[in-house]
Amino acid sequence: MRALAEYQLTTPLSPHAKPLPHFVFFADARKHLLRLCRILSLPCGNALLLGVDGCGRQSLAHLAAHIAETPLYSIRASSRYSPADFREDLKRVLRSLAADGKPIVFLLADSQIRDEQFLEDLVSLMVAGEVPDLFDSTEEEQLLHALRRLGPAPPTAEAAWAPADTLGLSCPGSESFAVASRLPDGCTPGGSKAERSRFAQLVRERFHVVLAISPVGPSLRSRCRQFPGLRSCTTVDYFDAWPREALLCVARHFCSAQPDLIAPDDISTLSA
Repeated sequence: MRALAEYQLTTPLSPHAKPLPHFVFFADARKHLLRLCRILSLPCGNALLLGVDGCGRQSLAHLAAHIAETPLYSIRASSRYSPADFREDLKRVLRSLAADGKPIVFLLADSQIRDEQFLEDLVSLMVAGEVPDLFDSTEEEQLLHALRRLGPAPPTAEAAWAPADTLGLSCPGSESFAVASRLPDGCTPGGSKAERSRFAQLVRERFHVVLAISPVGPSLRSRCRQFPGLRSCTTVDYFDAWPREALLCVARHFCSAQPDLIAPDDISTLSA
């Protein structure tokens, strides 16, 4: 596993991909990486990474997505970043999913949650595969038009598609579309309920949410009560404090690049 992970670090996902963070692969990090890779390989696989800041949750999420050859999306939250901005980012990601049907990873860290509406929208996507009123009539039809280009759904999957209202969440409005003149060629106003259910199932299966949240304080408990899907639709991976062996491994790695400062073999003695 260590050799595979180190090879992946030297193999860019695409010519335009951002460089991955620098990693030191001690045993605990490899275990968390394996769990994340397993979660992202499953349909409807979502992860709730619990740990304090600086324990490597986001870095390992980037590497797991890289190993899975799955694009990872995240937001750039600023003081002016609003729920409306978050929904625009979600719409861009969902359009990408509808265009090629390939799995994607959406990473959201505790520090990026400027409004609890962010979590509500993500939980809605995990549970029902949709966010009520996220797309207007024109945007929804364009989305379904892109989905049709992927071809018909497999019969087994089509039989498994369930309307979102059976999952306990309200569905987007089903009013008729009166904007056919502004739709792309080949679009017809008013996508069928089966098409909407097909896209919702696609989102549930291939829109992988990774949440990096701190367990410190009452916010996690409050969020789990407010959004039950946060527990039922994610696999929890708890990041404990790194053990002494892990810290020594990191110290040896960085000191090996500066042998004049301290010999790597002397680190264990100095830290005793």
